Amino acid sequence: MENETDPYFHNVYTLGNWGVLGSVIFKNWRVEDLSGNNFDKFKNGLDFGYGGHPAALIHTAYDKARGIIYVLDEVYEKELTNDVLADRVKNIIDKQVVVCDSAEPKSIRELKNFGVTATGAKKGKDSVNYGIQWLQRQEIVVDVKCQNTKNELQKYKWKEDAGGNTLPVPVDKDNHLIDALRYAYEDEMIELAMYTFDREGLGV
Repeated sequence: MENETDPYFHNVYTLGNWGVLGSVIFKNWRVEDLSGNNFDKFKNGLDFGYGGHPAALIHTAYDKARGIIYVLDEVYEKELTNDVLADRVKNIIDKQVVVCDSAEPKSIRELKNFGVTATGAKKGKDSVNYGIQWLQRQEIVVDVKCQNTKNELQKYKWKEDAGGNTLPVPVDKDNHLIDALRYAYEDEMIELAMYTFDREGLGV
C-alpha cells in the first residue's frame, strides 16, 4: 500500500482516510449472510488472470422480478494454470454455464476440455459503461464470505480530470470480479453492441 500511486487509493487505503463517495461507482450493494437461502437461478462469470492479475470467478443467483443479484461465492487467485482453475470453478458451479472473457479463446477451449461449461462473452461497443449502468440499476447483495467482491465494490471508482471533476470512465483497476459480474449478466442487458450509454445514467 505504501507504493500506491493513485491519489484516491493512497488517501483511503494507505493513509486510512475516509473515501469520497461521489467517485465510487457502486453504492447499490450490501452484505448479508446468504448461507441459509435456497436459490435456483444461477449466473456465473469469469475474468482470466495469471501473474499480475488474479483469475476471478463470481457465482451469483438472480431474482429478476425484484432486480436483485446475490453474490454467493468467488474465486480470486493468481498463478492458476487452466487445469487448476477448472477444478476451482467446477468445485463451485459444477456443470453450470460460466461466461468468460472472450479475449482468451484458448483458455476457454482448455476449460471446456477440463469439463467446464464455458462460453465467451459477447462484449460490444461501450459494453463496459453499459454493463456498469445496468448493474447500478440492480440491488447487489454480497455474501459475508466474499471478501474480494466487497473489496472491489468499495474501491471501483471513476477517473477524475486535473480539476477533480468526475469523468464517465472507470479506473481499470480492482475490477476483476466486477468484470466477471458484467460477463455473467450480459444476456440480461439489452443489445450491448447497439447501446450508447449516457453520462447522467451512470451517475457522474
